[in-house]
Amino acid sequence: MGHTLKTGTDLIKEFEHECQPFARALLLKQDQELLQDLMAMIYFHSAPIAYAGHVEPFQLFVLAMNIGILKQIRALHLVITRHPELSQELAEIYKESNVIGSS
Repeated sequence: MGHTLKTGTDLIKEFEHECQPFARALLLKQDQELLQDLMAMIYFHSAPIAYAGHVEPFQLFVLAMNIGILKQIRALHLVITRHPELSQELAEIYKESNVIGSS
């Protein structure tokens, strides 16, 4: 019999299940929400992940998350470029968001 490959969604669900202990260990609700956002970024790219047929899908998951994060950074850069008066307010929000290295 032939070997059936898992779909991109199946691979992502498996990865999400394996991350559950880590997700439960996150104490801050904000961190849990950010993890959910990262998972959503992976699901958004499930078709290219499946198409690639990569031996190690985790590398593609990280790439999908980085693409999503980069899109958000570019959008923020565009806002700051168009509205420089907001840069100080964004800097304050950044410090309040408990971001490592924001001090």
